[in-house]
Amino acid sequence: MRQMVAERFTNQQIADVYNRLGIMTPSGKQYYAELVGATWSKLRKRDLRKATNTIKFIEIKLYKDDDG
Repeated sequence: MRQMVAERFTNQQIADVYNRLGIMTPSGKQYYAELVGATWSKLRKRDLRKATNTIKFIEIKLYKDDDG
């Protein structure tokens, strides 16, 4: 899908390609333009999360409290 979007395919053209190749949705149905648009939107959001999320490691020190 990323390649087709990069080549400026419309959502309907992408749906037509998927359907012609027999690529079905996860629920086993054919693609249509609105579904391609929603899928592309989710992929962009996922890519953005992957690019911006980082894990920061901080040092945690444990100590024994002699008062208690």
